Amino acid sequence: MGRAFTLIEAMVTIAIAGIMATLAVGMGSEFVQRERARDDVETVRAHLIAARNHARRNAACVRVTRASDRTLTAAVVVDTALNCPDAPHAGAPPTPTTTLRVATSISPMLLNGAEVDSVLFRPDGSLPIAGPAVVKISTTNAPDTVLSLWPAAGIVKTGAPTP
Repeated sequence: MGRAFTLIEAMVTIAIAGIMATLAVGMGSEFVQRERARDDVETVRAHLIAARNHARRNAACVRVTRASDRTLTAAVVVDTALNCPDAPHAGAPPTPTTTLRVATSISPMLLNGAEVDSVLFRPDGSLPIAGPAVVKISTTNAPDTVLSLWPAAGIVKTGAPTP
């Protein structure tokens, strides 16, 4: 004759399943937050690269501005003092505005140690600065990420610049 489960055994089994589900949900939400943070970092990186490429393709200057702690904008600039020629066929960059999630923020960019809210890509894709620029992206419950923009070629890399 078969043995049936007692009420106590069933309650213990349900309690164990509940504890395991709680742990799985907590770990899952942390994973989702880390992935969203990575996605936001890649969004900022892609925005900067698109602005640099637009400048190179159209022989124009493109300025990327930190409009708020969550928004970047890109626009073609004409300024003879900065060697930014008129590029009538350049048009707007392919992604003129990028807005990040509520949990993510962009710190002011650091150019040669000074905080600025914009960076300029020249017609050859380079930056008119001596050293690399740094952009820090902060996300709730995830470590800060640093993007480095190298002046000569306007290359955007993840990680702090090394001498």
